[in-house]
Amino acid sequence: MELDRNHSPNHVQVLIADDDQLAAKAFQRMLSAEGRAVHVTNCFTDAAGLLQAQPFDALLVDIFLGQDDGIALLELSQRVQPDTPVILITGKPTVETASAAVRLNAYDYLSKPISKDRLCHTVAKALEIKQLRSAKKKIELENQRYQHDLEALVTARTEKLIQSNLRYQLLFENSKDAIFMASRQGQFLAINEAAVQLFGYGQAELLRIAATLLWTDAGEYERFQREIETKGFVKDFAVRFTKKDGMILDCLLTAHLLHHPEGYIEGYQGIIRDITEKKRLESVAEAANLMENLGYIFAGIRHEIGNPINSIKMVLSVLSLHLDRYPPETIRQFLDRAMGEVARVEYLLKALKNFSMYETAEAAPVPMEPFMRRFLALAEEDFARKGIRIQFKVPETETIAMADERIFHQVLLNLLTNAADALERTESPRIDIVVQQLPGAVQVQVIDNGCGLSASEQANLFRPFFTSKSHGTGLGLVIVRKMLAKMNGTIQIDSRHGQGTTVTMTLPGEEYHPGTDYP
Repeated sequence: MELDRNHSPNHVQVLIADDDQLAAKAFQRMLSAEGRAVHVTNCFTDAAGLLQAQPFDALLVDIFLGQDDGIALLELSQRVQPDTPVILITGKPTVETASAAVRLNAYDYLSKPISKDRLCHTVAKALEIKQLRSAKKKIELENQRYQHDLEALVTARTEKLIQSNLRYQLLFENSKDAIFMASRQGQFLAINEAAVQLFGYGQAELLRIAATLLWTDAGEYERFQREIETKGFVKDFAVRFTKKDGMILDCLLTAHLLHHPEGYIEGYQGIIRDITEKKRLESVAEAANLMENLGYIFAGIRHEIGNPINSIKMVLSVLSLHLDRYPPETIRQFLDRAMGEVARVEYLLKALKNFSMYETAEAAPVPMEPFMRRFLALAEEDFARKGIRIQFKVPETETIAMADERIFHQVLLNLLTNAADALERTESPRIDIVVQQLPGAVQVQVIDNGCGLSASEQANLFRPFFTSKSHGTGLGLVIVRKMLAKMNGTIQIDSRHGQGTTVTMTLPGEEYHPGTDYP
């Protein structure tokens, strides 16, 4: 284990774990030249000890650490330093290691040899992700503290109002949050200096104008009135206000009713918190998180695009060498084979457009037999390498479902991945996909002969973040159900422990009309 001591502790800390000492030294020199403080170790035990002893900003881990497994080090880092990005490296890339890297949220997956530019660029991007994660966590902690302090402050102010008008006046004037009292008709009765600063009007102006004019959406004010007069209070009511200069403010409003001594509602009193800047920072952090997720996805499917491209290159190379000698029919066969591989790439790229949960579903007629053939052409090779046999059965008559093909592709991929996990220790593992035509609907079942689920596991299947897998997120089935709901579909899961699982989905159906140009 070696520490680069040429840099001060103020520099970012990078841990390299690689049993190839020459490669590790080379990576250390590259990163040290960029001003990084680099720790180098050649074994799993030392790397694990360092991870548990001190924080790091990025990890560079070889998948094979002698007799040990770099994936295990990735798992350990997820437990002890979950915000630290991990870059996996290997001289022998495989589908299994790439899939494990994606499942365990590795930041990137690099194959040796690695150029200096590629290594330094990847580490720099990983460090940016670490900074964004740290900033996001800081914002969340500050928000929690602020929320706690705000609630305590509202309680304190209410108690002091009862005890002393003087104390109330001091709090009212000195508060950094906008505090107001308004009539039921929407006229300000009292405002503090923070409200004046927030809205940009003079105090006299604010007391003259109707408070409702500050609400960007009049419908929001009506909803606020209904809620506060029904419950007697509102807490963190999201609202948008318009300042005097036209700037839109995102705010949270906490307020309660003011009652006249005779009992009727006289108005409202509350606190307004400006969260415009907070929302902007959160949007930046979420955008970075989305880009990170896209990185995981594309790392996992590089080989799926590479295979057909290599096939196209081989076909065209052979054709180019023998173009003058081949008859037209042979040339046509070669071109048809190349076009088939191009279609495979096009279908994969189209399917990848659906990785956003927030995308609007565009339902269209989907003939199930050709859809299943295209889907399995992409999936069955990976499953075959795991020893899993996939078969599908569709009715002899054309079966049409109303669905978004890209979204349903992702639904099936999620379900087959779950089934593969359940089949790990099963002899003769098998997955059957059965399509049936129902009155007004199409039923699709995914059936495996895996380990099955217990009654308690079935009861929590659609609860977010609940998972029985050691590396699961507990969000897969939640996402599947949401995707199906967007297409007016349903999902039901029946399972017996030790006997397998059947997932039944229904989608709206459409009568098939011969000659119609379906996608």
